[in-house]
Amino acid sequence: MKLQTYWIMKHIKNLLVPKYLLAIAILYSLFITVISLLPIEDFPKVNYTFADKIAHISIHALLFLFWAIFFFIKDSFKLNRKTLVLIIGGCLIYGIIIEILQGVFTDYRDADLFDLIANIIGLSLGLILFLTVKKISNV
Repeated sequence: MKLQTYWIMKHIKNLLVPKYLLAIAILYSLFITVISLLPIEDFPKVNYTFADKIAHISIHALLFLFWAIFFFIKDSFKLNRKTLVLIIGGCLIYGIIIEILQGVFTDYRDADLFDLIANIIGLSLGLILFLTVKKISNV
């Protein structure tokens, strides 16, 4: 009976966890879209010169991490290079699209090459963090 219970719980966990993580990744991506297209006046004023770039770095590092963790768990705690490249490429294309949308569809935000560079730095930091934690944890 214990073996059967373990088997059932394992499969329930496998069914629920990836869907839960997928929902988090999608909702976070939508959150980025919304905050990226809102007028800047709606955000608190920060006097730090590079706060916007630090925000881009942080936001895109988390974006990468949410998607990488989803695929890592979905694929039974494995993540091959092809999937990593697809995640990085998808996040990069997403960042480019957001910048284009800001420049084309808003008159209160601009497309900025330095934002895109900050996005790439964030993706890189997310990748480094993911690989480091994965290596340390021996997963």
